[in-house]
Amino acid sequence: MFRILLNPPDLRDPAAVRRHLVLSETWADIIMRQVPEKSGGLCSAIILPEIFPEMRVSLIVNRTASQIDREKSICTRALEDSLRFSLRNDDLVKRAAKRNALFNQPAQPDPGAATVDAGSDATNILLASLPSIYEKGSLLHLLSAVEWTAYASVDAAELRAWIQGQRSPERAMLESIPHCLPPRGDIVSSSGSPPERLEAGILPAGEINLTRSPGGPVPAGPLRYAVVVGDPDEPPGRLGPFEVDAKYCGRAHAFSIGDESSPYLTITVRPRCATTGVYDLDSWTMIYCDPADCTSEGVEKAVMAAIASDPAVLDFARLSSNTVIPRGPYLVTIK
Repeated sequence: MFRILLNPPDLRDPAAVRRHLVLSETWADIIMRQVPEKSGGLCSAIILPEIFPEMRVSLIVNRTASQIDREKSICTRALEDSLRFSLRNDDLVKRAAKRNALFNQPAQPDPGAATVDAGSDATNILLASLPSIYEKGSLLHLLSAVEWTAYASVDAAELRAWIQGQRSPERAMLESIPHCLPPRGDIVSSSGSPPERLEAGILPAGEINLTRSPGGPVPAGPLRYAVVVGDPDEPPGRLGPFEVDAKYCGRAHAFSIGDESSPYLTITVRPRCATTGVYDLDSWTMIYCDPADCTSEGVEKAVMAAIASDPAVLDFARLSSNTVIPRGPYLVTIK
């Protein structure tokens, strides 16, 4: 594994943050396609902007002749050559921009289908909820609010100028990472959240309202309510099931449905969960009810409201925070 060291943008400038993210992901797509070409198919690379403003690279030896040291050296040289690769072909940039736009676009209904499936809908809703959780102007708000359409409009000349500005004879651009993850003991004794998360600030628990639209972040889907709660801060990346997962995700639960004007009834549902990370700086879990279990809007609303007010979920959100503000829960309504 390697880290591609990049010059940070002005984190106080939303346009600069958005430009850095979009251009770095476009360049990453091009590099990932250059590494196999430059190594004769021996190597592959996976590049993610998981440590914004830098990028993390996983190099893969696709086939081995039991000469792993030599093969690793070939792969490293292919990566280094790709970082020096000159983007003379504008079409190369256009294809990368198109691929990234498709990758970041919200899931759309299949041809002939009226809506996306529940799992895809949950992911769309969770990603669309994040800008409503972080304080405006914070880095995590800016990162989570970048629209997928920004990736489609990358200008080749702008990308080349940005890459040139990242290169410097005074410093190496590539840095080896000795371990994919620190040992378990190091995590327990770690210093906590990344500073970007500490400085982001989140809004108090409450309700989030989202509106569906054909070209928007939440296209047509079956879900009407969901609950979002923050994951623990040490570390941001998920290593195992958290308390919310263990209690709700795929577990059968009985809920009492009804009010004073209608008879109470007990139903059993298995809530589902979706998770997402924000560039290795934060992570969140969303709990939702499969339409096969919550067959009406009233049932779905009652189940999600019960989960949002569950003392265990409230306590989990409080314990998962490193500030006085709990990390949720947020009851999301989608219309």
